[in-house]
Amino acid sequence: MEIIKRDHAIYSSDGSVKVLIDSEGLPELECLIPAPFMDEVGRDKMVAKAVDSFYLSGYFLVEQKRIRNLAFDKGKEKTTTRLRYRVCKNEDEALLVGSKIKAILEAMKKEKSDGKVTE
Repeated sequence: MEIIKRDHAIYSSDGSVKVLIDSEGLPELECLIPAPFMDEVGRDKMVAKAVDSFYLSGYFLVEQKRIRNLAFDKGKEKTTTRLRYRVCKNEDEALLVGSKIKAILEAMKKEKSDGKVTE
């Protein structure tokens, strides 16, 4: 059986996923994704890829929020996305992340079998 370990997730070739738990949930990290010159669809795709990447690494997404980028935004525009994520604190969070991982992997398999190229 082949086992692949990413930051806080362990994948087995039998399709099982184990998400590691730290009761402190530390460290809590933040990621900023500025996208001032993209349209809304492109911005959403970029954020979705980042969120999937965090889930695939076994992290729990605490917050996803659009914020104002003072360097580029005019008026009330909000073109930057802030993601806050951390290690899972309990089994419920680990189960949620595990289910997200399985859904992402299934979608990737489906795209591959349909012959679609992912961006």
